[in-house]
Amino acid sequence: MQASIPGRPSLAAAAPPSRIPEIVEKLLTEHERYLGTSQPPRVVSLAVRPRRLSDVGVLDLAVDNYPLRLFVKMHKKAQVSVDHVRRKAGIEYDTLGLLHRHFAAIPGYGVVRPVAFLPEDLTVVTEAAEGENLHQLIKRAIPVWRKTVDLDRLTSACRASGVWLRHFQAMTRQPSSGPVPAERLLAGIRDDLAVCRALGLSRRASSRIGEFAEAQAARLASRDYAVTGQHPDYQPDNVLVSPGAITVLDFTSFQYGPPASDVARFLSILIFLRKNPLYSRSRLQALANVFLEGYGPRDAETASAVALYLVRFVVQAVRTVPTWPLRWPLPGLMGRQAAALLGRWAREIAGHDAPQVVGWIP
Repeated sequence: MQASIPGRPSLAAAAPPSRIPEIVEKLLTEHERYLGTSQPPRVVSLAVRPRRLSDVGVLDLAVDNYPLRLFVKMHKKAQVSVDHVRRKAGIEYDTLGLLHRHFAAIPGYGVVRPVAFLPEDLTVVTEAAEGENLHQLIKRAIPVWRKTVDLDRLTSACRASGVWLRHFQAMTRQPSSGPVPAERLLAGIRDDLAVCRALGLSRRASSRIGEFAEAQAARLASRDYAVTGQHPDYQPDNVLVSPGAITVLDFTSFQYGPPASDVARFLSILIFLRKNPLYSRSRLQALANVFLEGYGPRDAETASAVALYLVRFVVQAVRTVPTWPLRWPLPGLMGRQAAALLGRWAREIAGHDAPQVVGWIP
């Protein structure tokens, strides 16, 4: 949805069915407070992208004749209270501020710069980040029929994603330590496996996955791990790649917990992509390997924690496939395809230990 706006007076007239233009008007009216500019910026264009949990306005401004692109993200309720949504928007703004300051000392790695927080409007304003979506780069490079793919840029981006995560966890590490929530993870795995069996996963494969997860949980008993910041949706879709730089997006759900969670989340996406038989498994494995190289050093003691989270995320991804907003009969067909991936993966992990399963070889 695009609204080309030569100046402020036409904002309301060109407004799409969203509150974003109203919020933009507030930013412009109180530009000294929110944007830190002495002169009112001029609106060049506004594009509004409605999403399930937020509306995002891509706002192009001219500030003293210099271009400035902002993202205006208005959070929306999803069966939760306004206070809850406001709190999460505030967490995103505060987290971005903390990380932006820390990453300023680490060239090539960063987050978008936070510009303003409008709590009454549930809105966070940030500078736009340049770059290509890493998930889309991966999907373009991994089909088996692409024989002459240059993987150098892609492997560099995945390695840098591991480096970014290591820096992020060092910045947010807490003085305390704590256990991995093994019982909660196991309960989620059991529930999701029941759904996956309805999609066609065999009981034998389900048992193999459950037994592997329980073995990892047993190894974690009575152990405490570092407590760090968690994204906790650290996946290629939230990583932007530009020449010489990695920028990570979307900190609405920032929290604290075991560092193994974000490691496993990234790896789980690379495993889940293998559901498509036309995607090269060897290329996906190579990307997982360089991600871990960037994140290293790799500690065998942590492998069971990563493996338990990995099972949780892969199984969870499979069970959600039938809920994707696709035309019938695609959700059912893709659900069975994903269940088949889970069956193959169950055979792979049977008889292996955690370091082998996650590629966490010291």
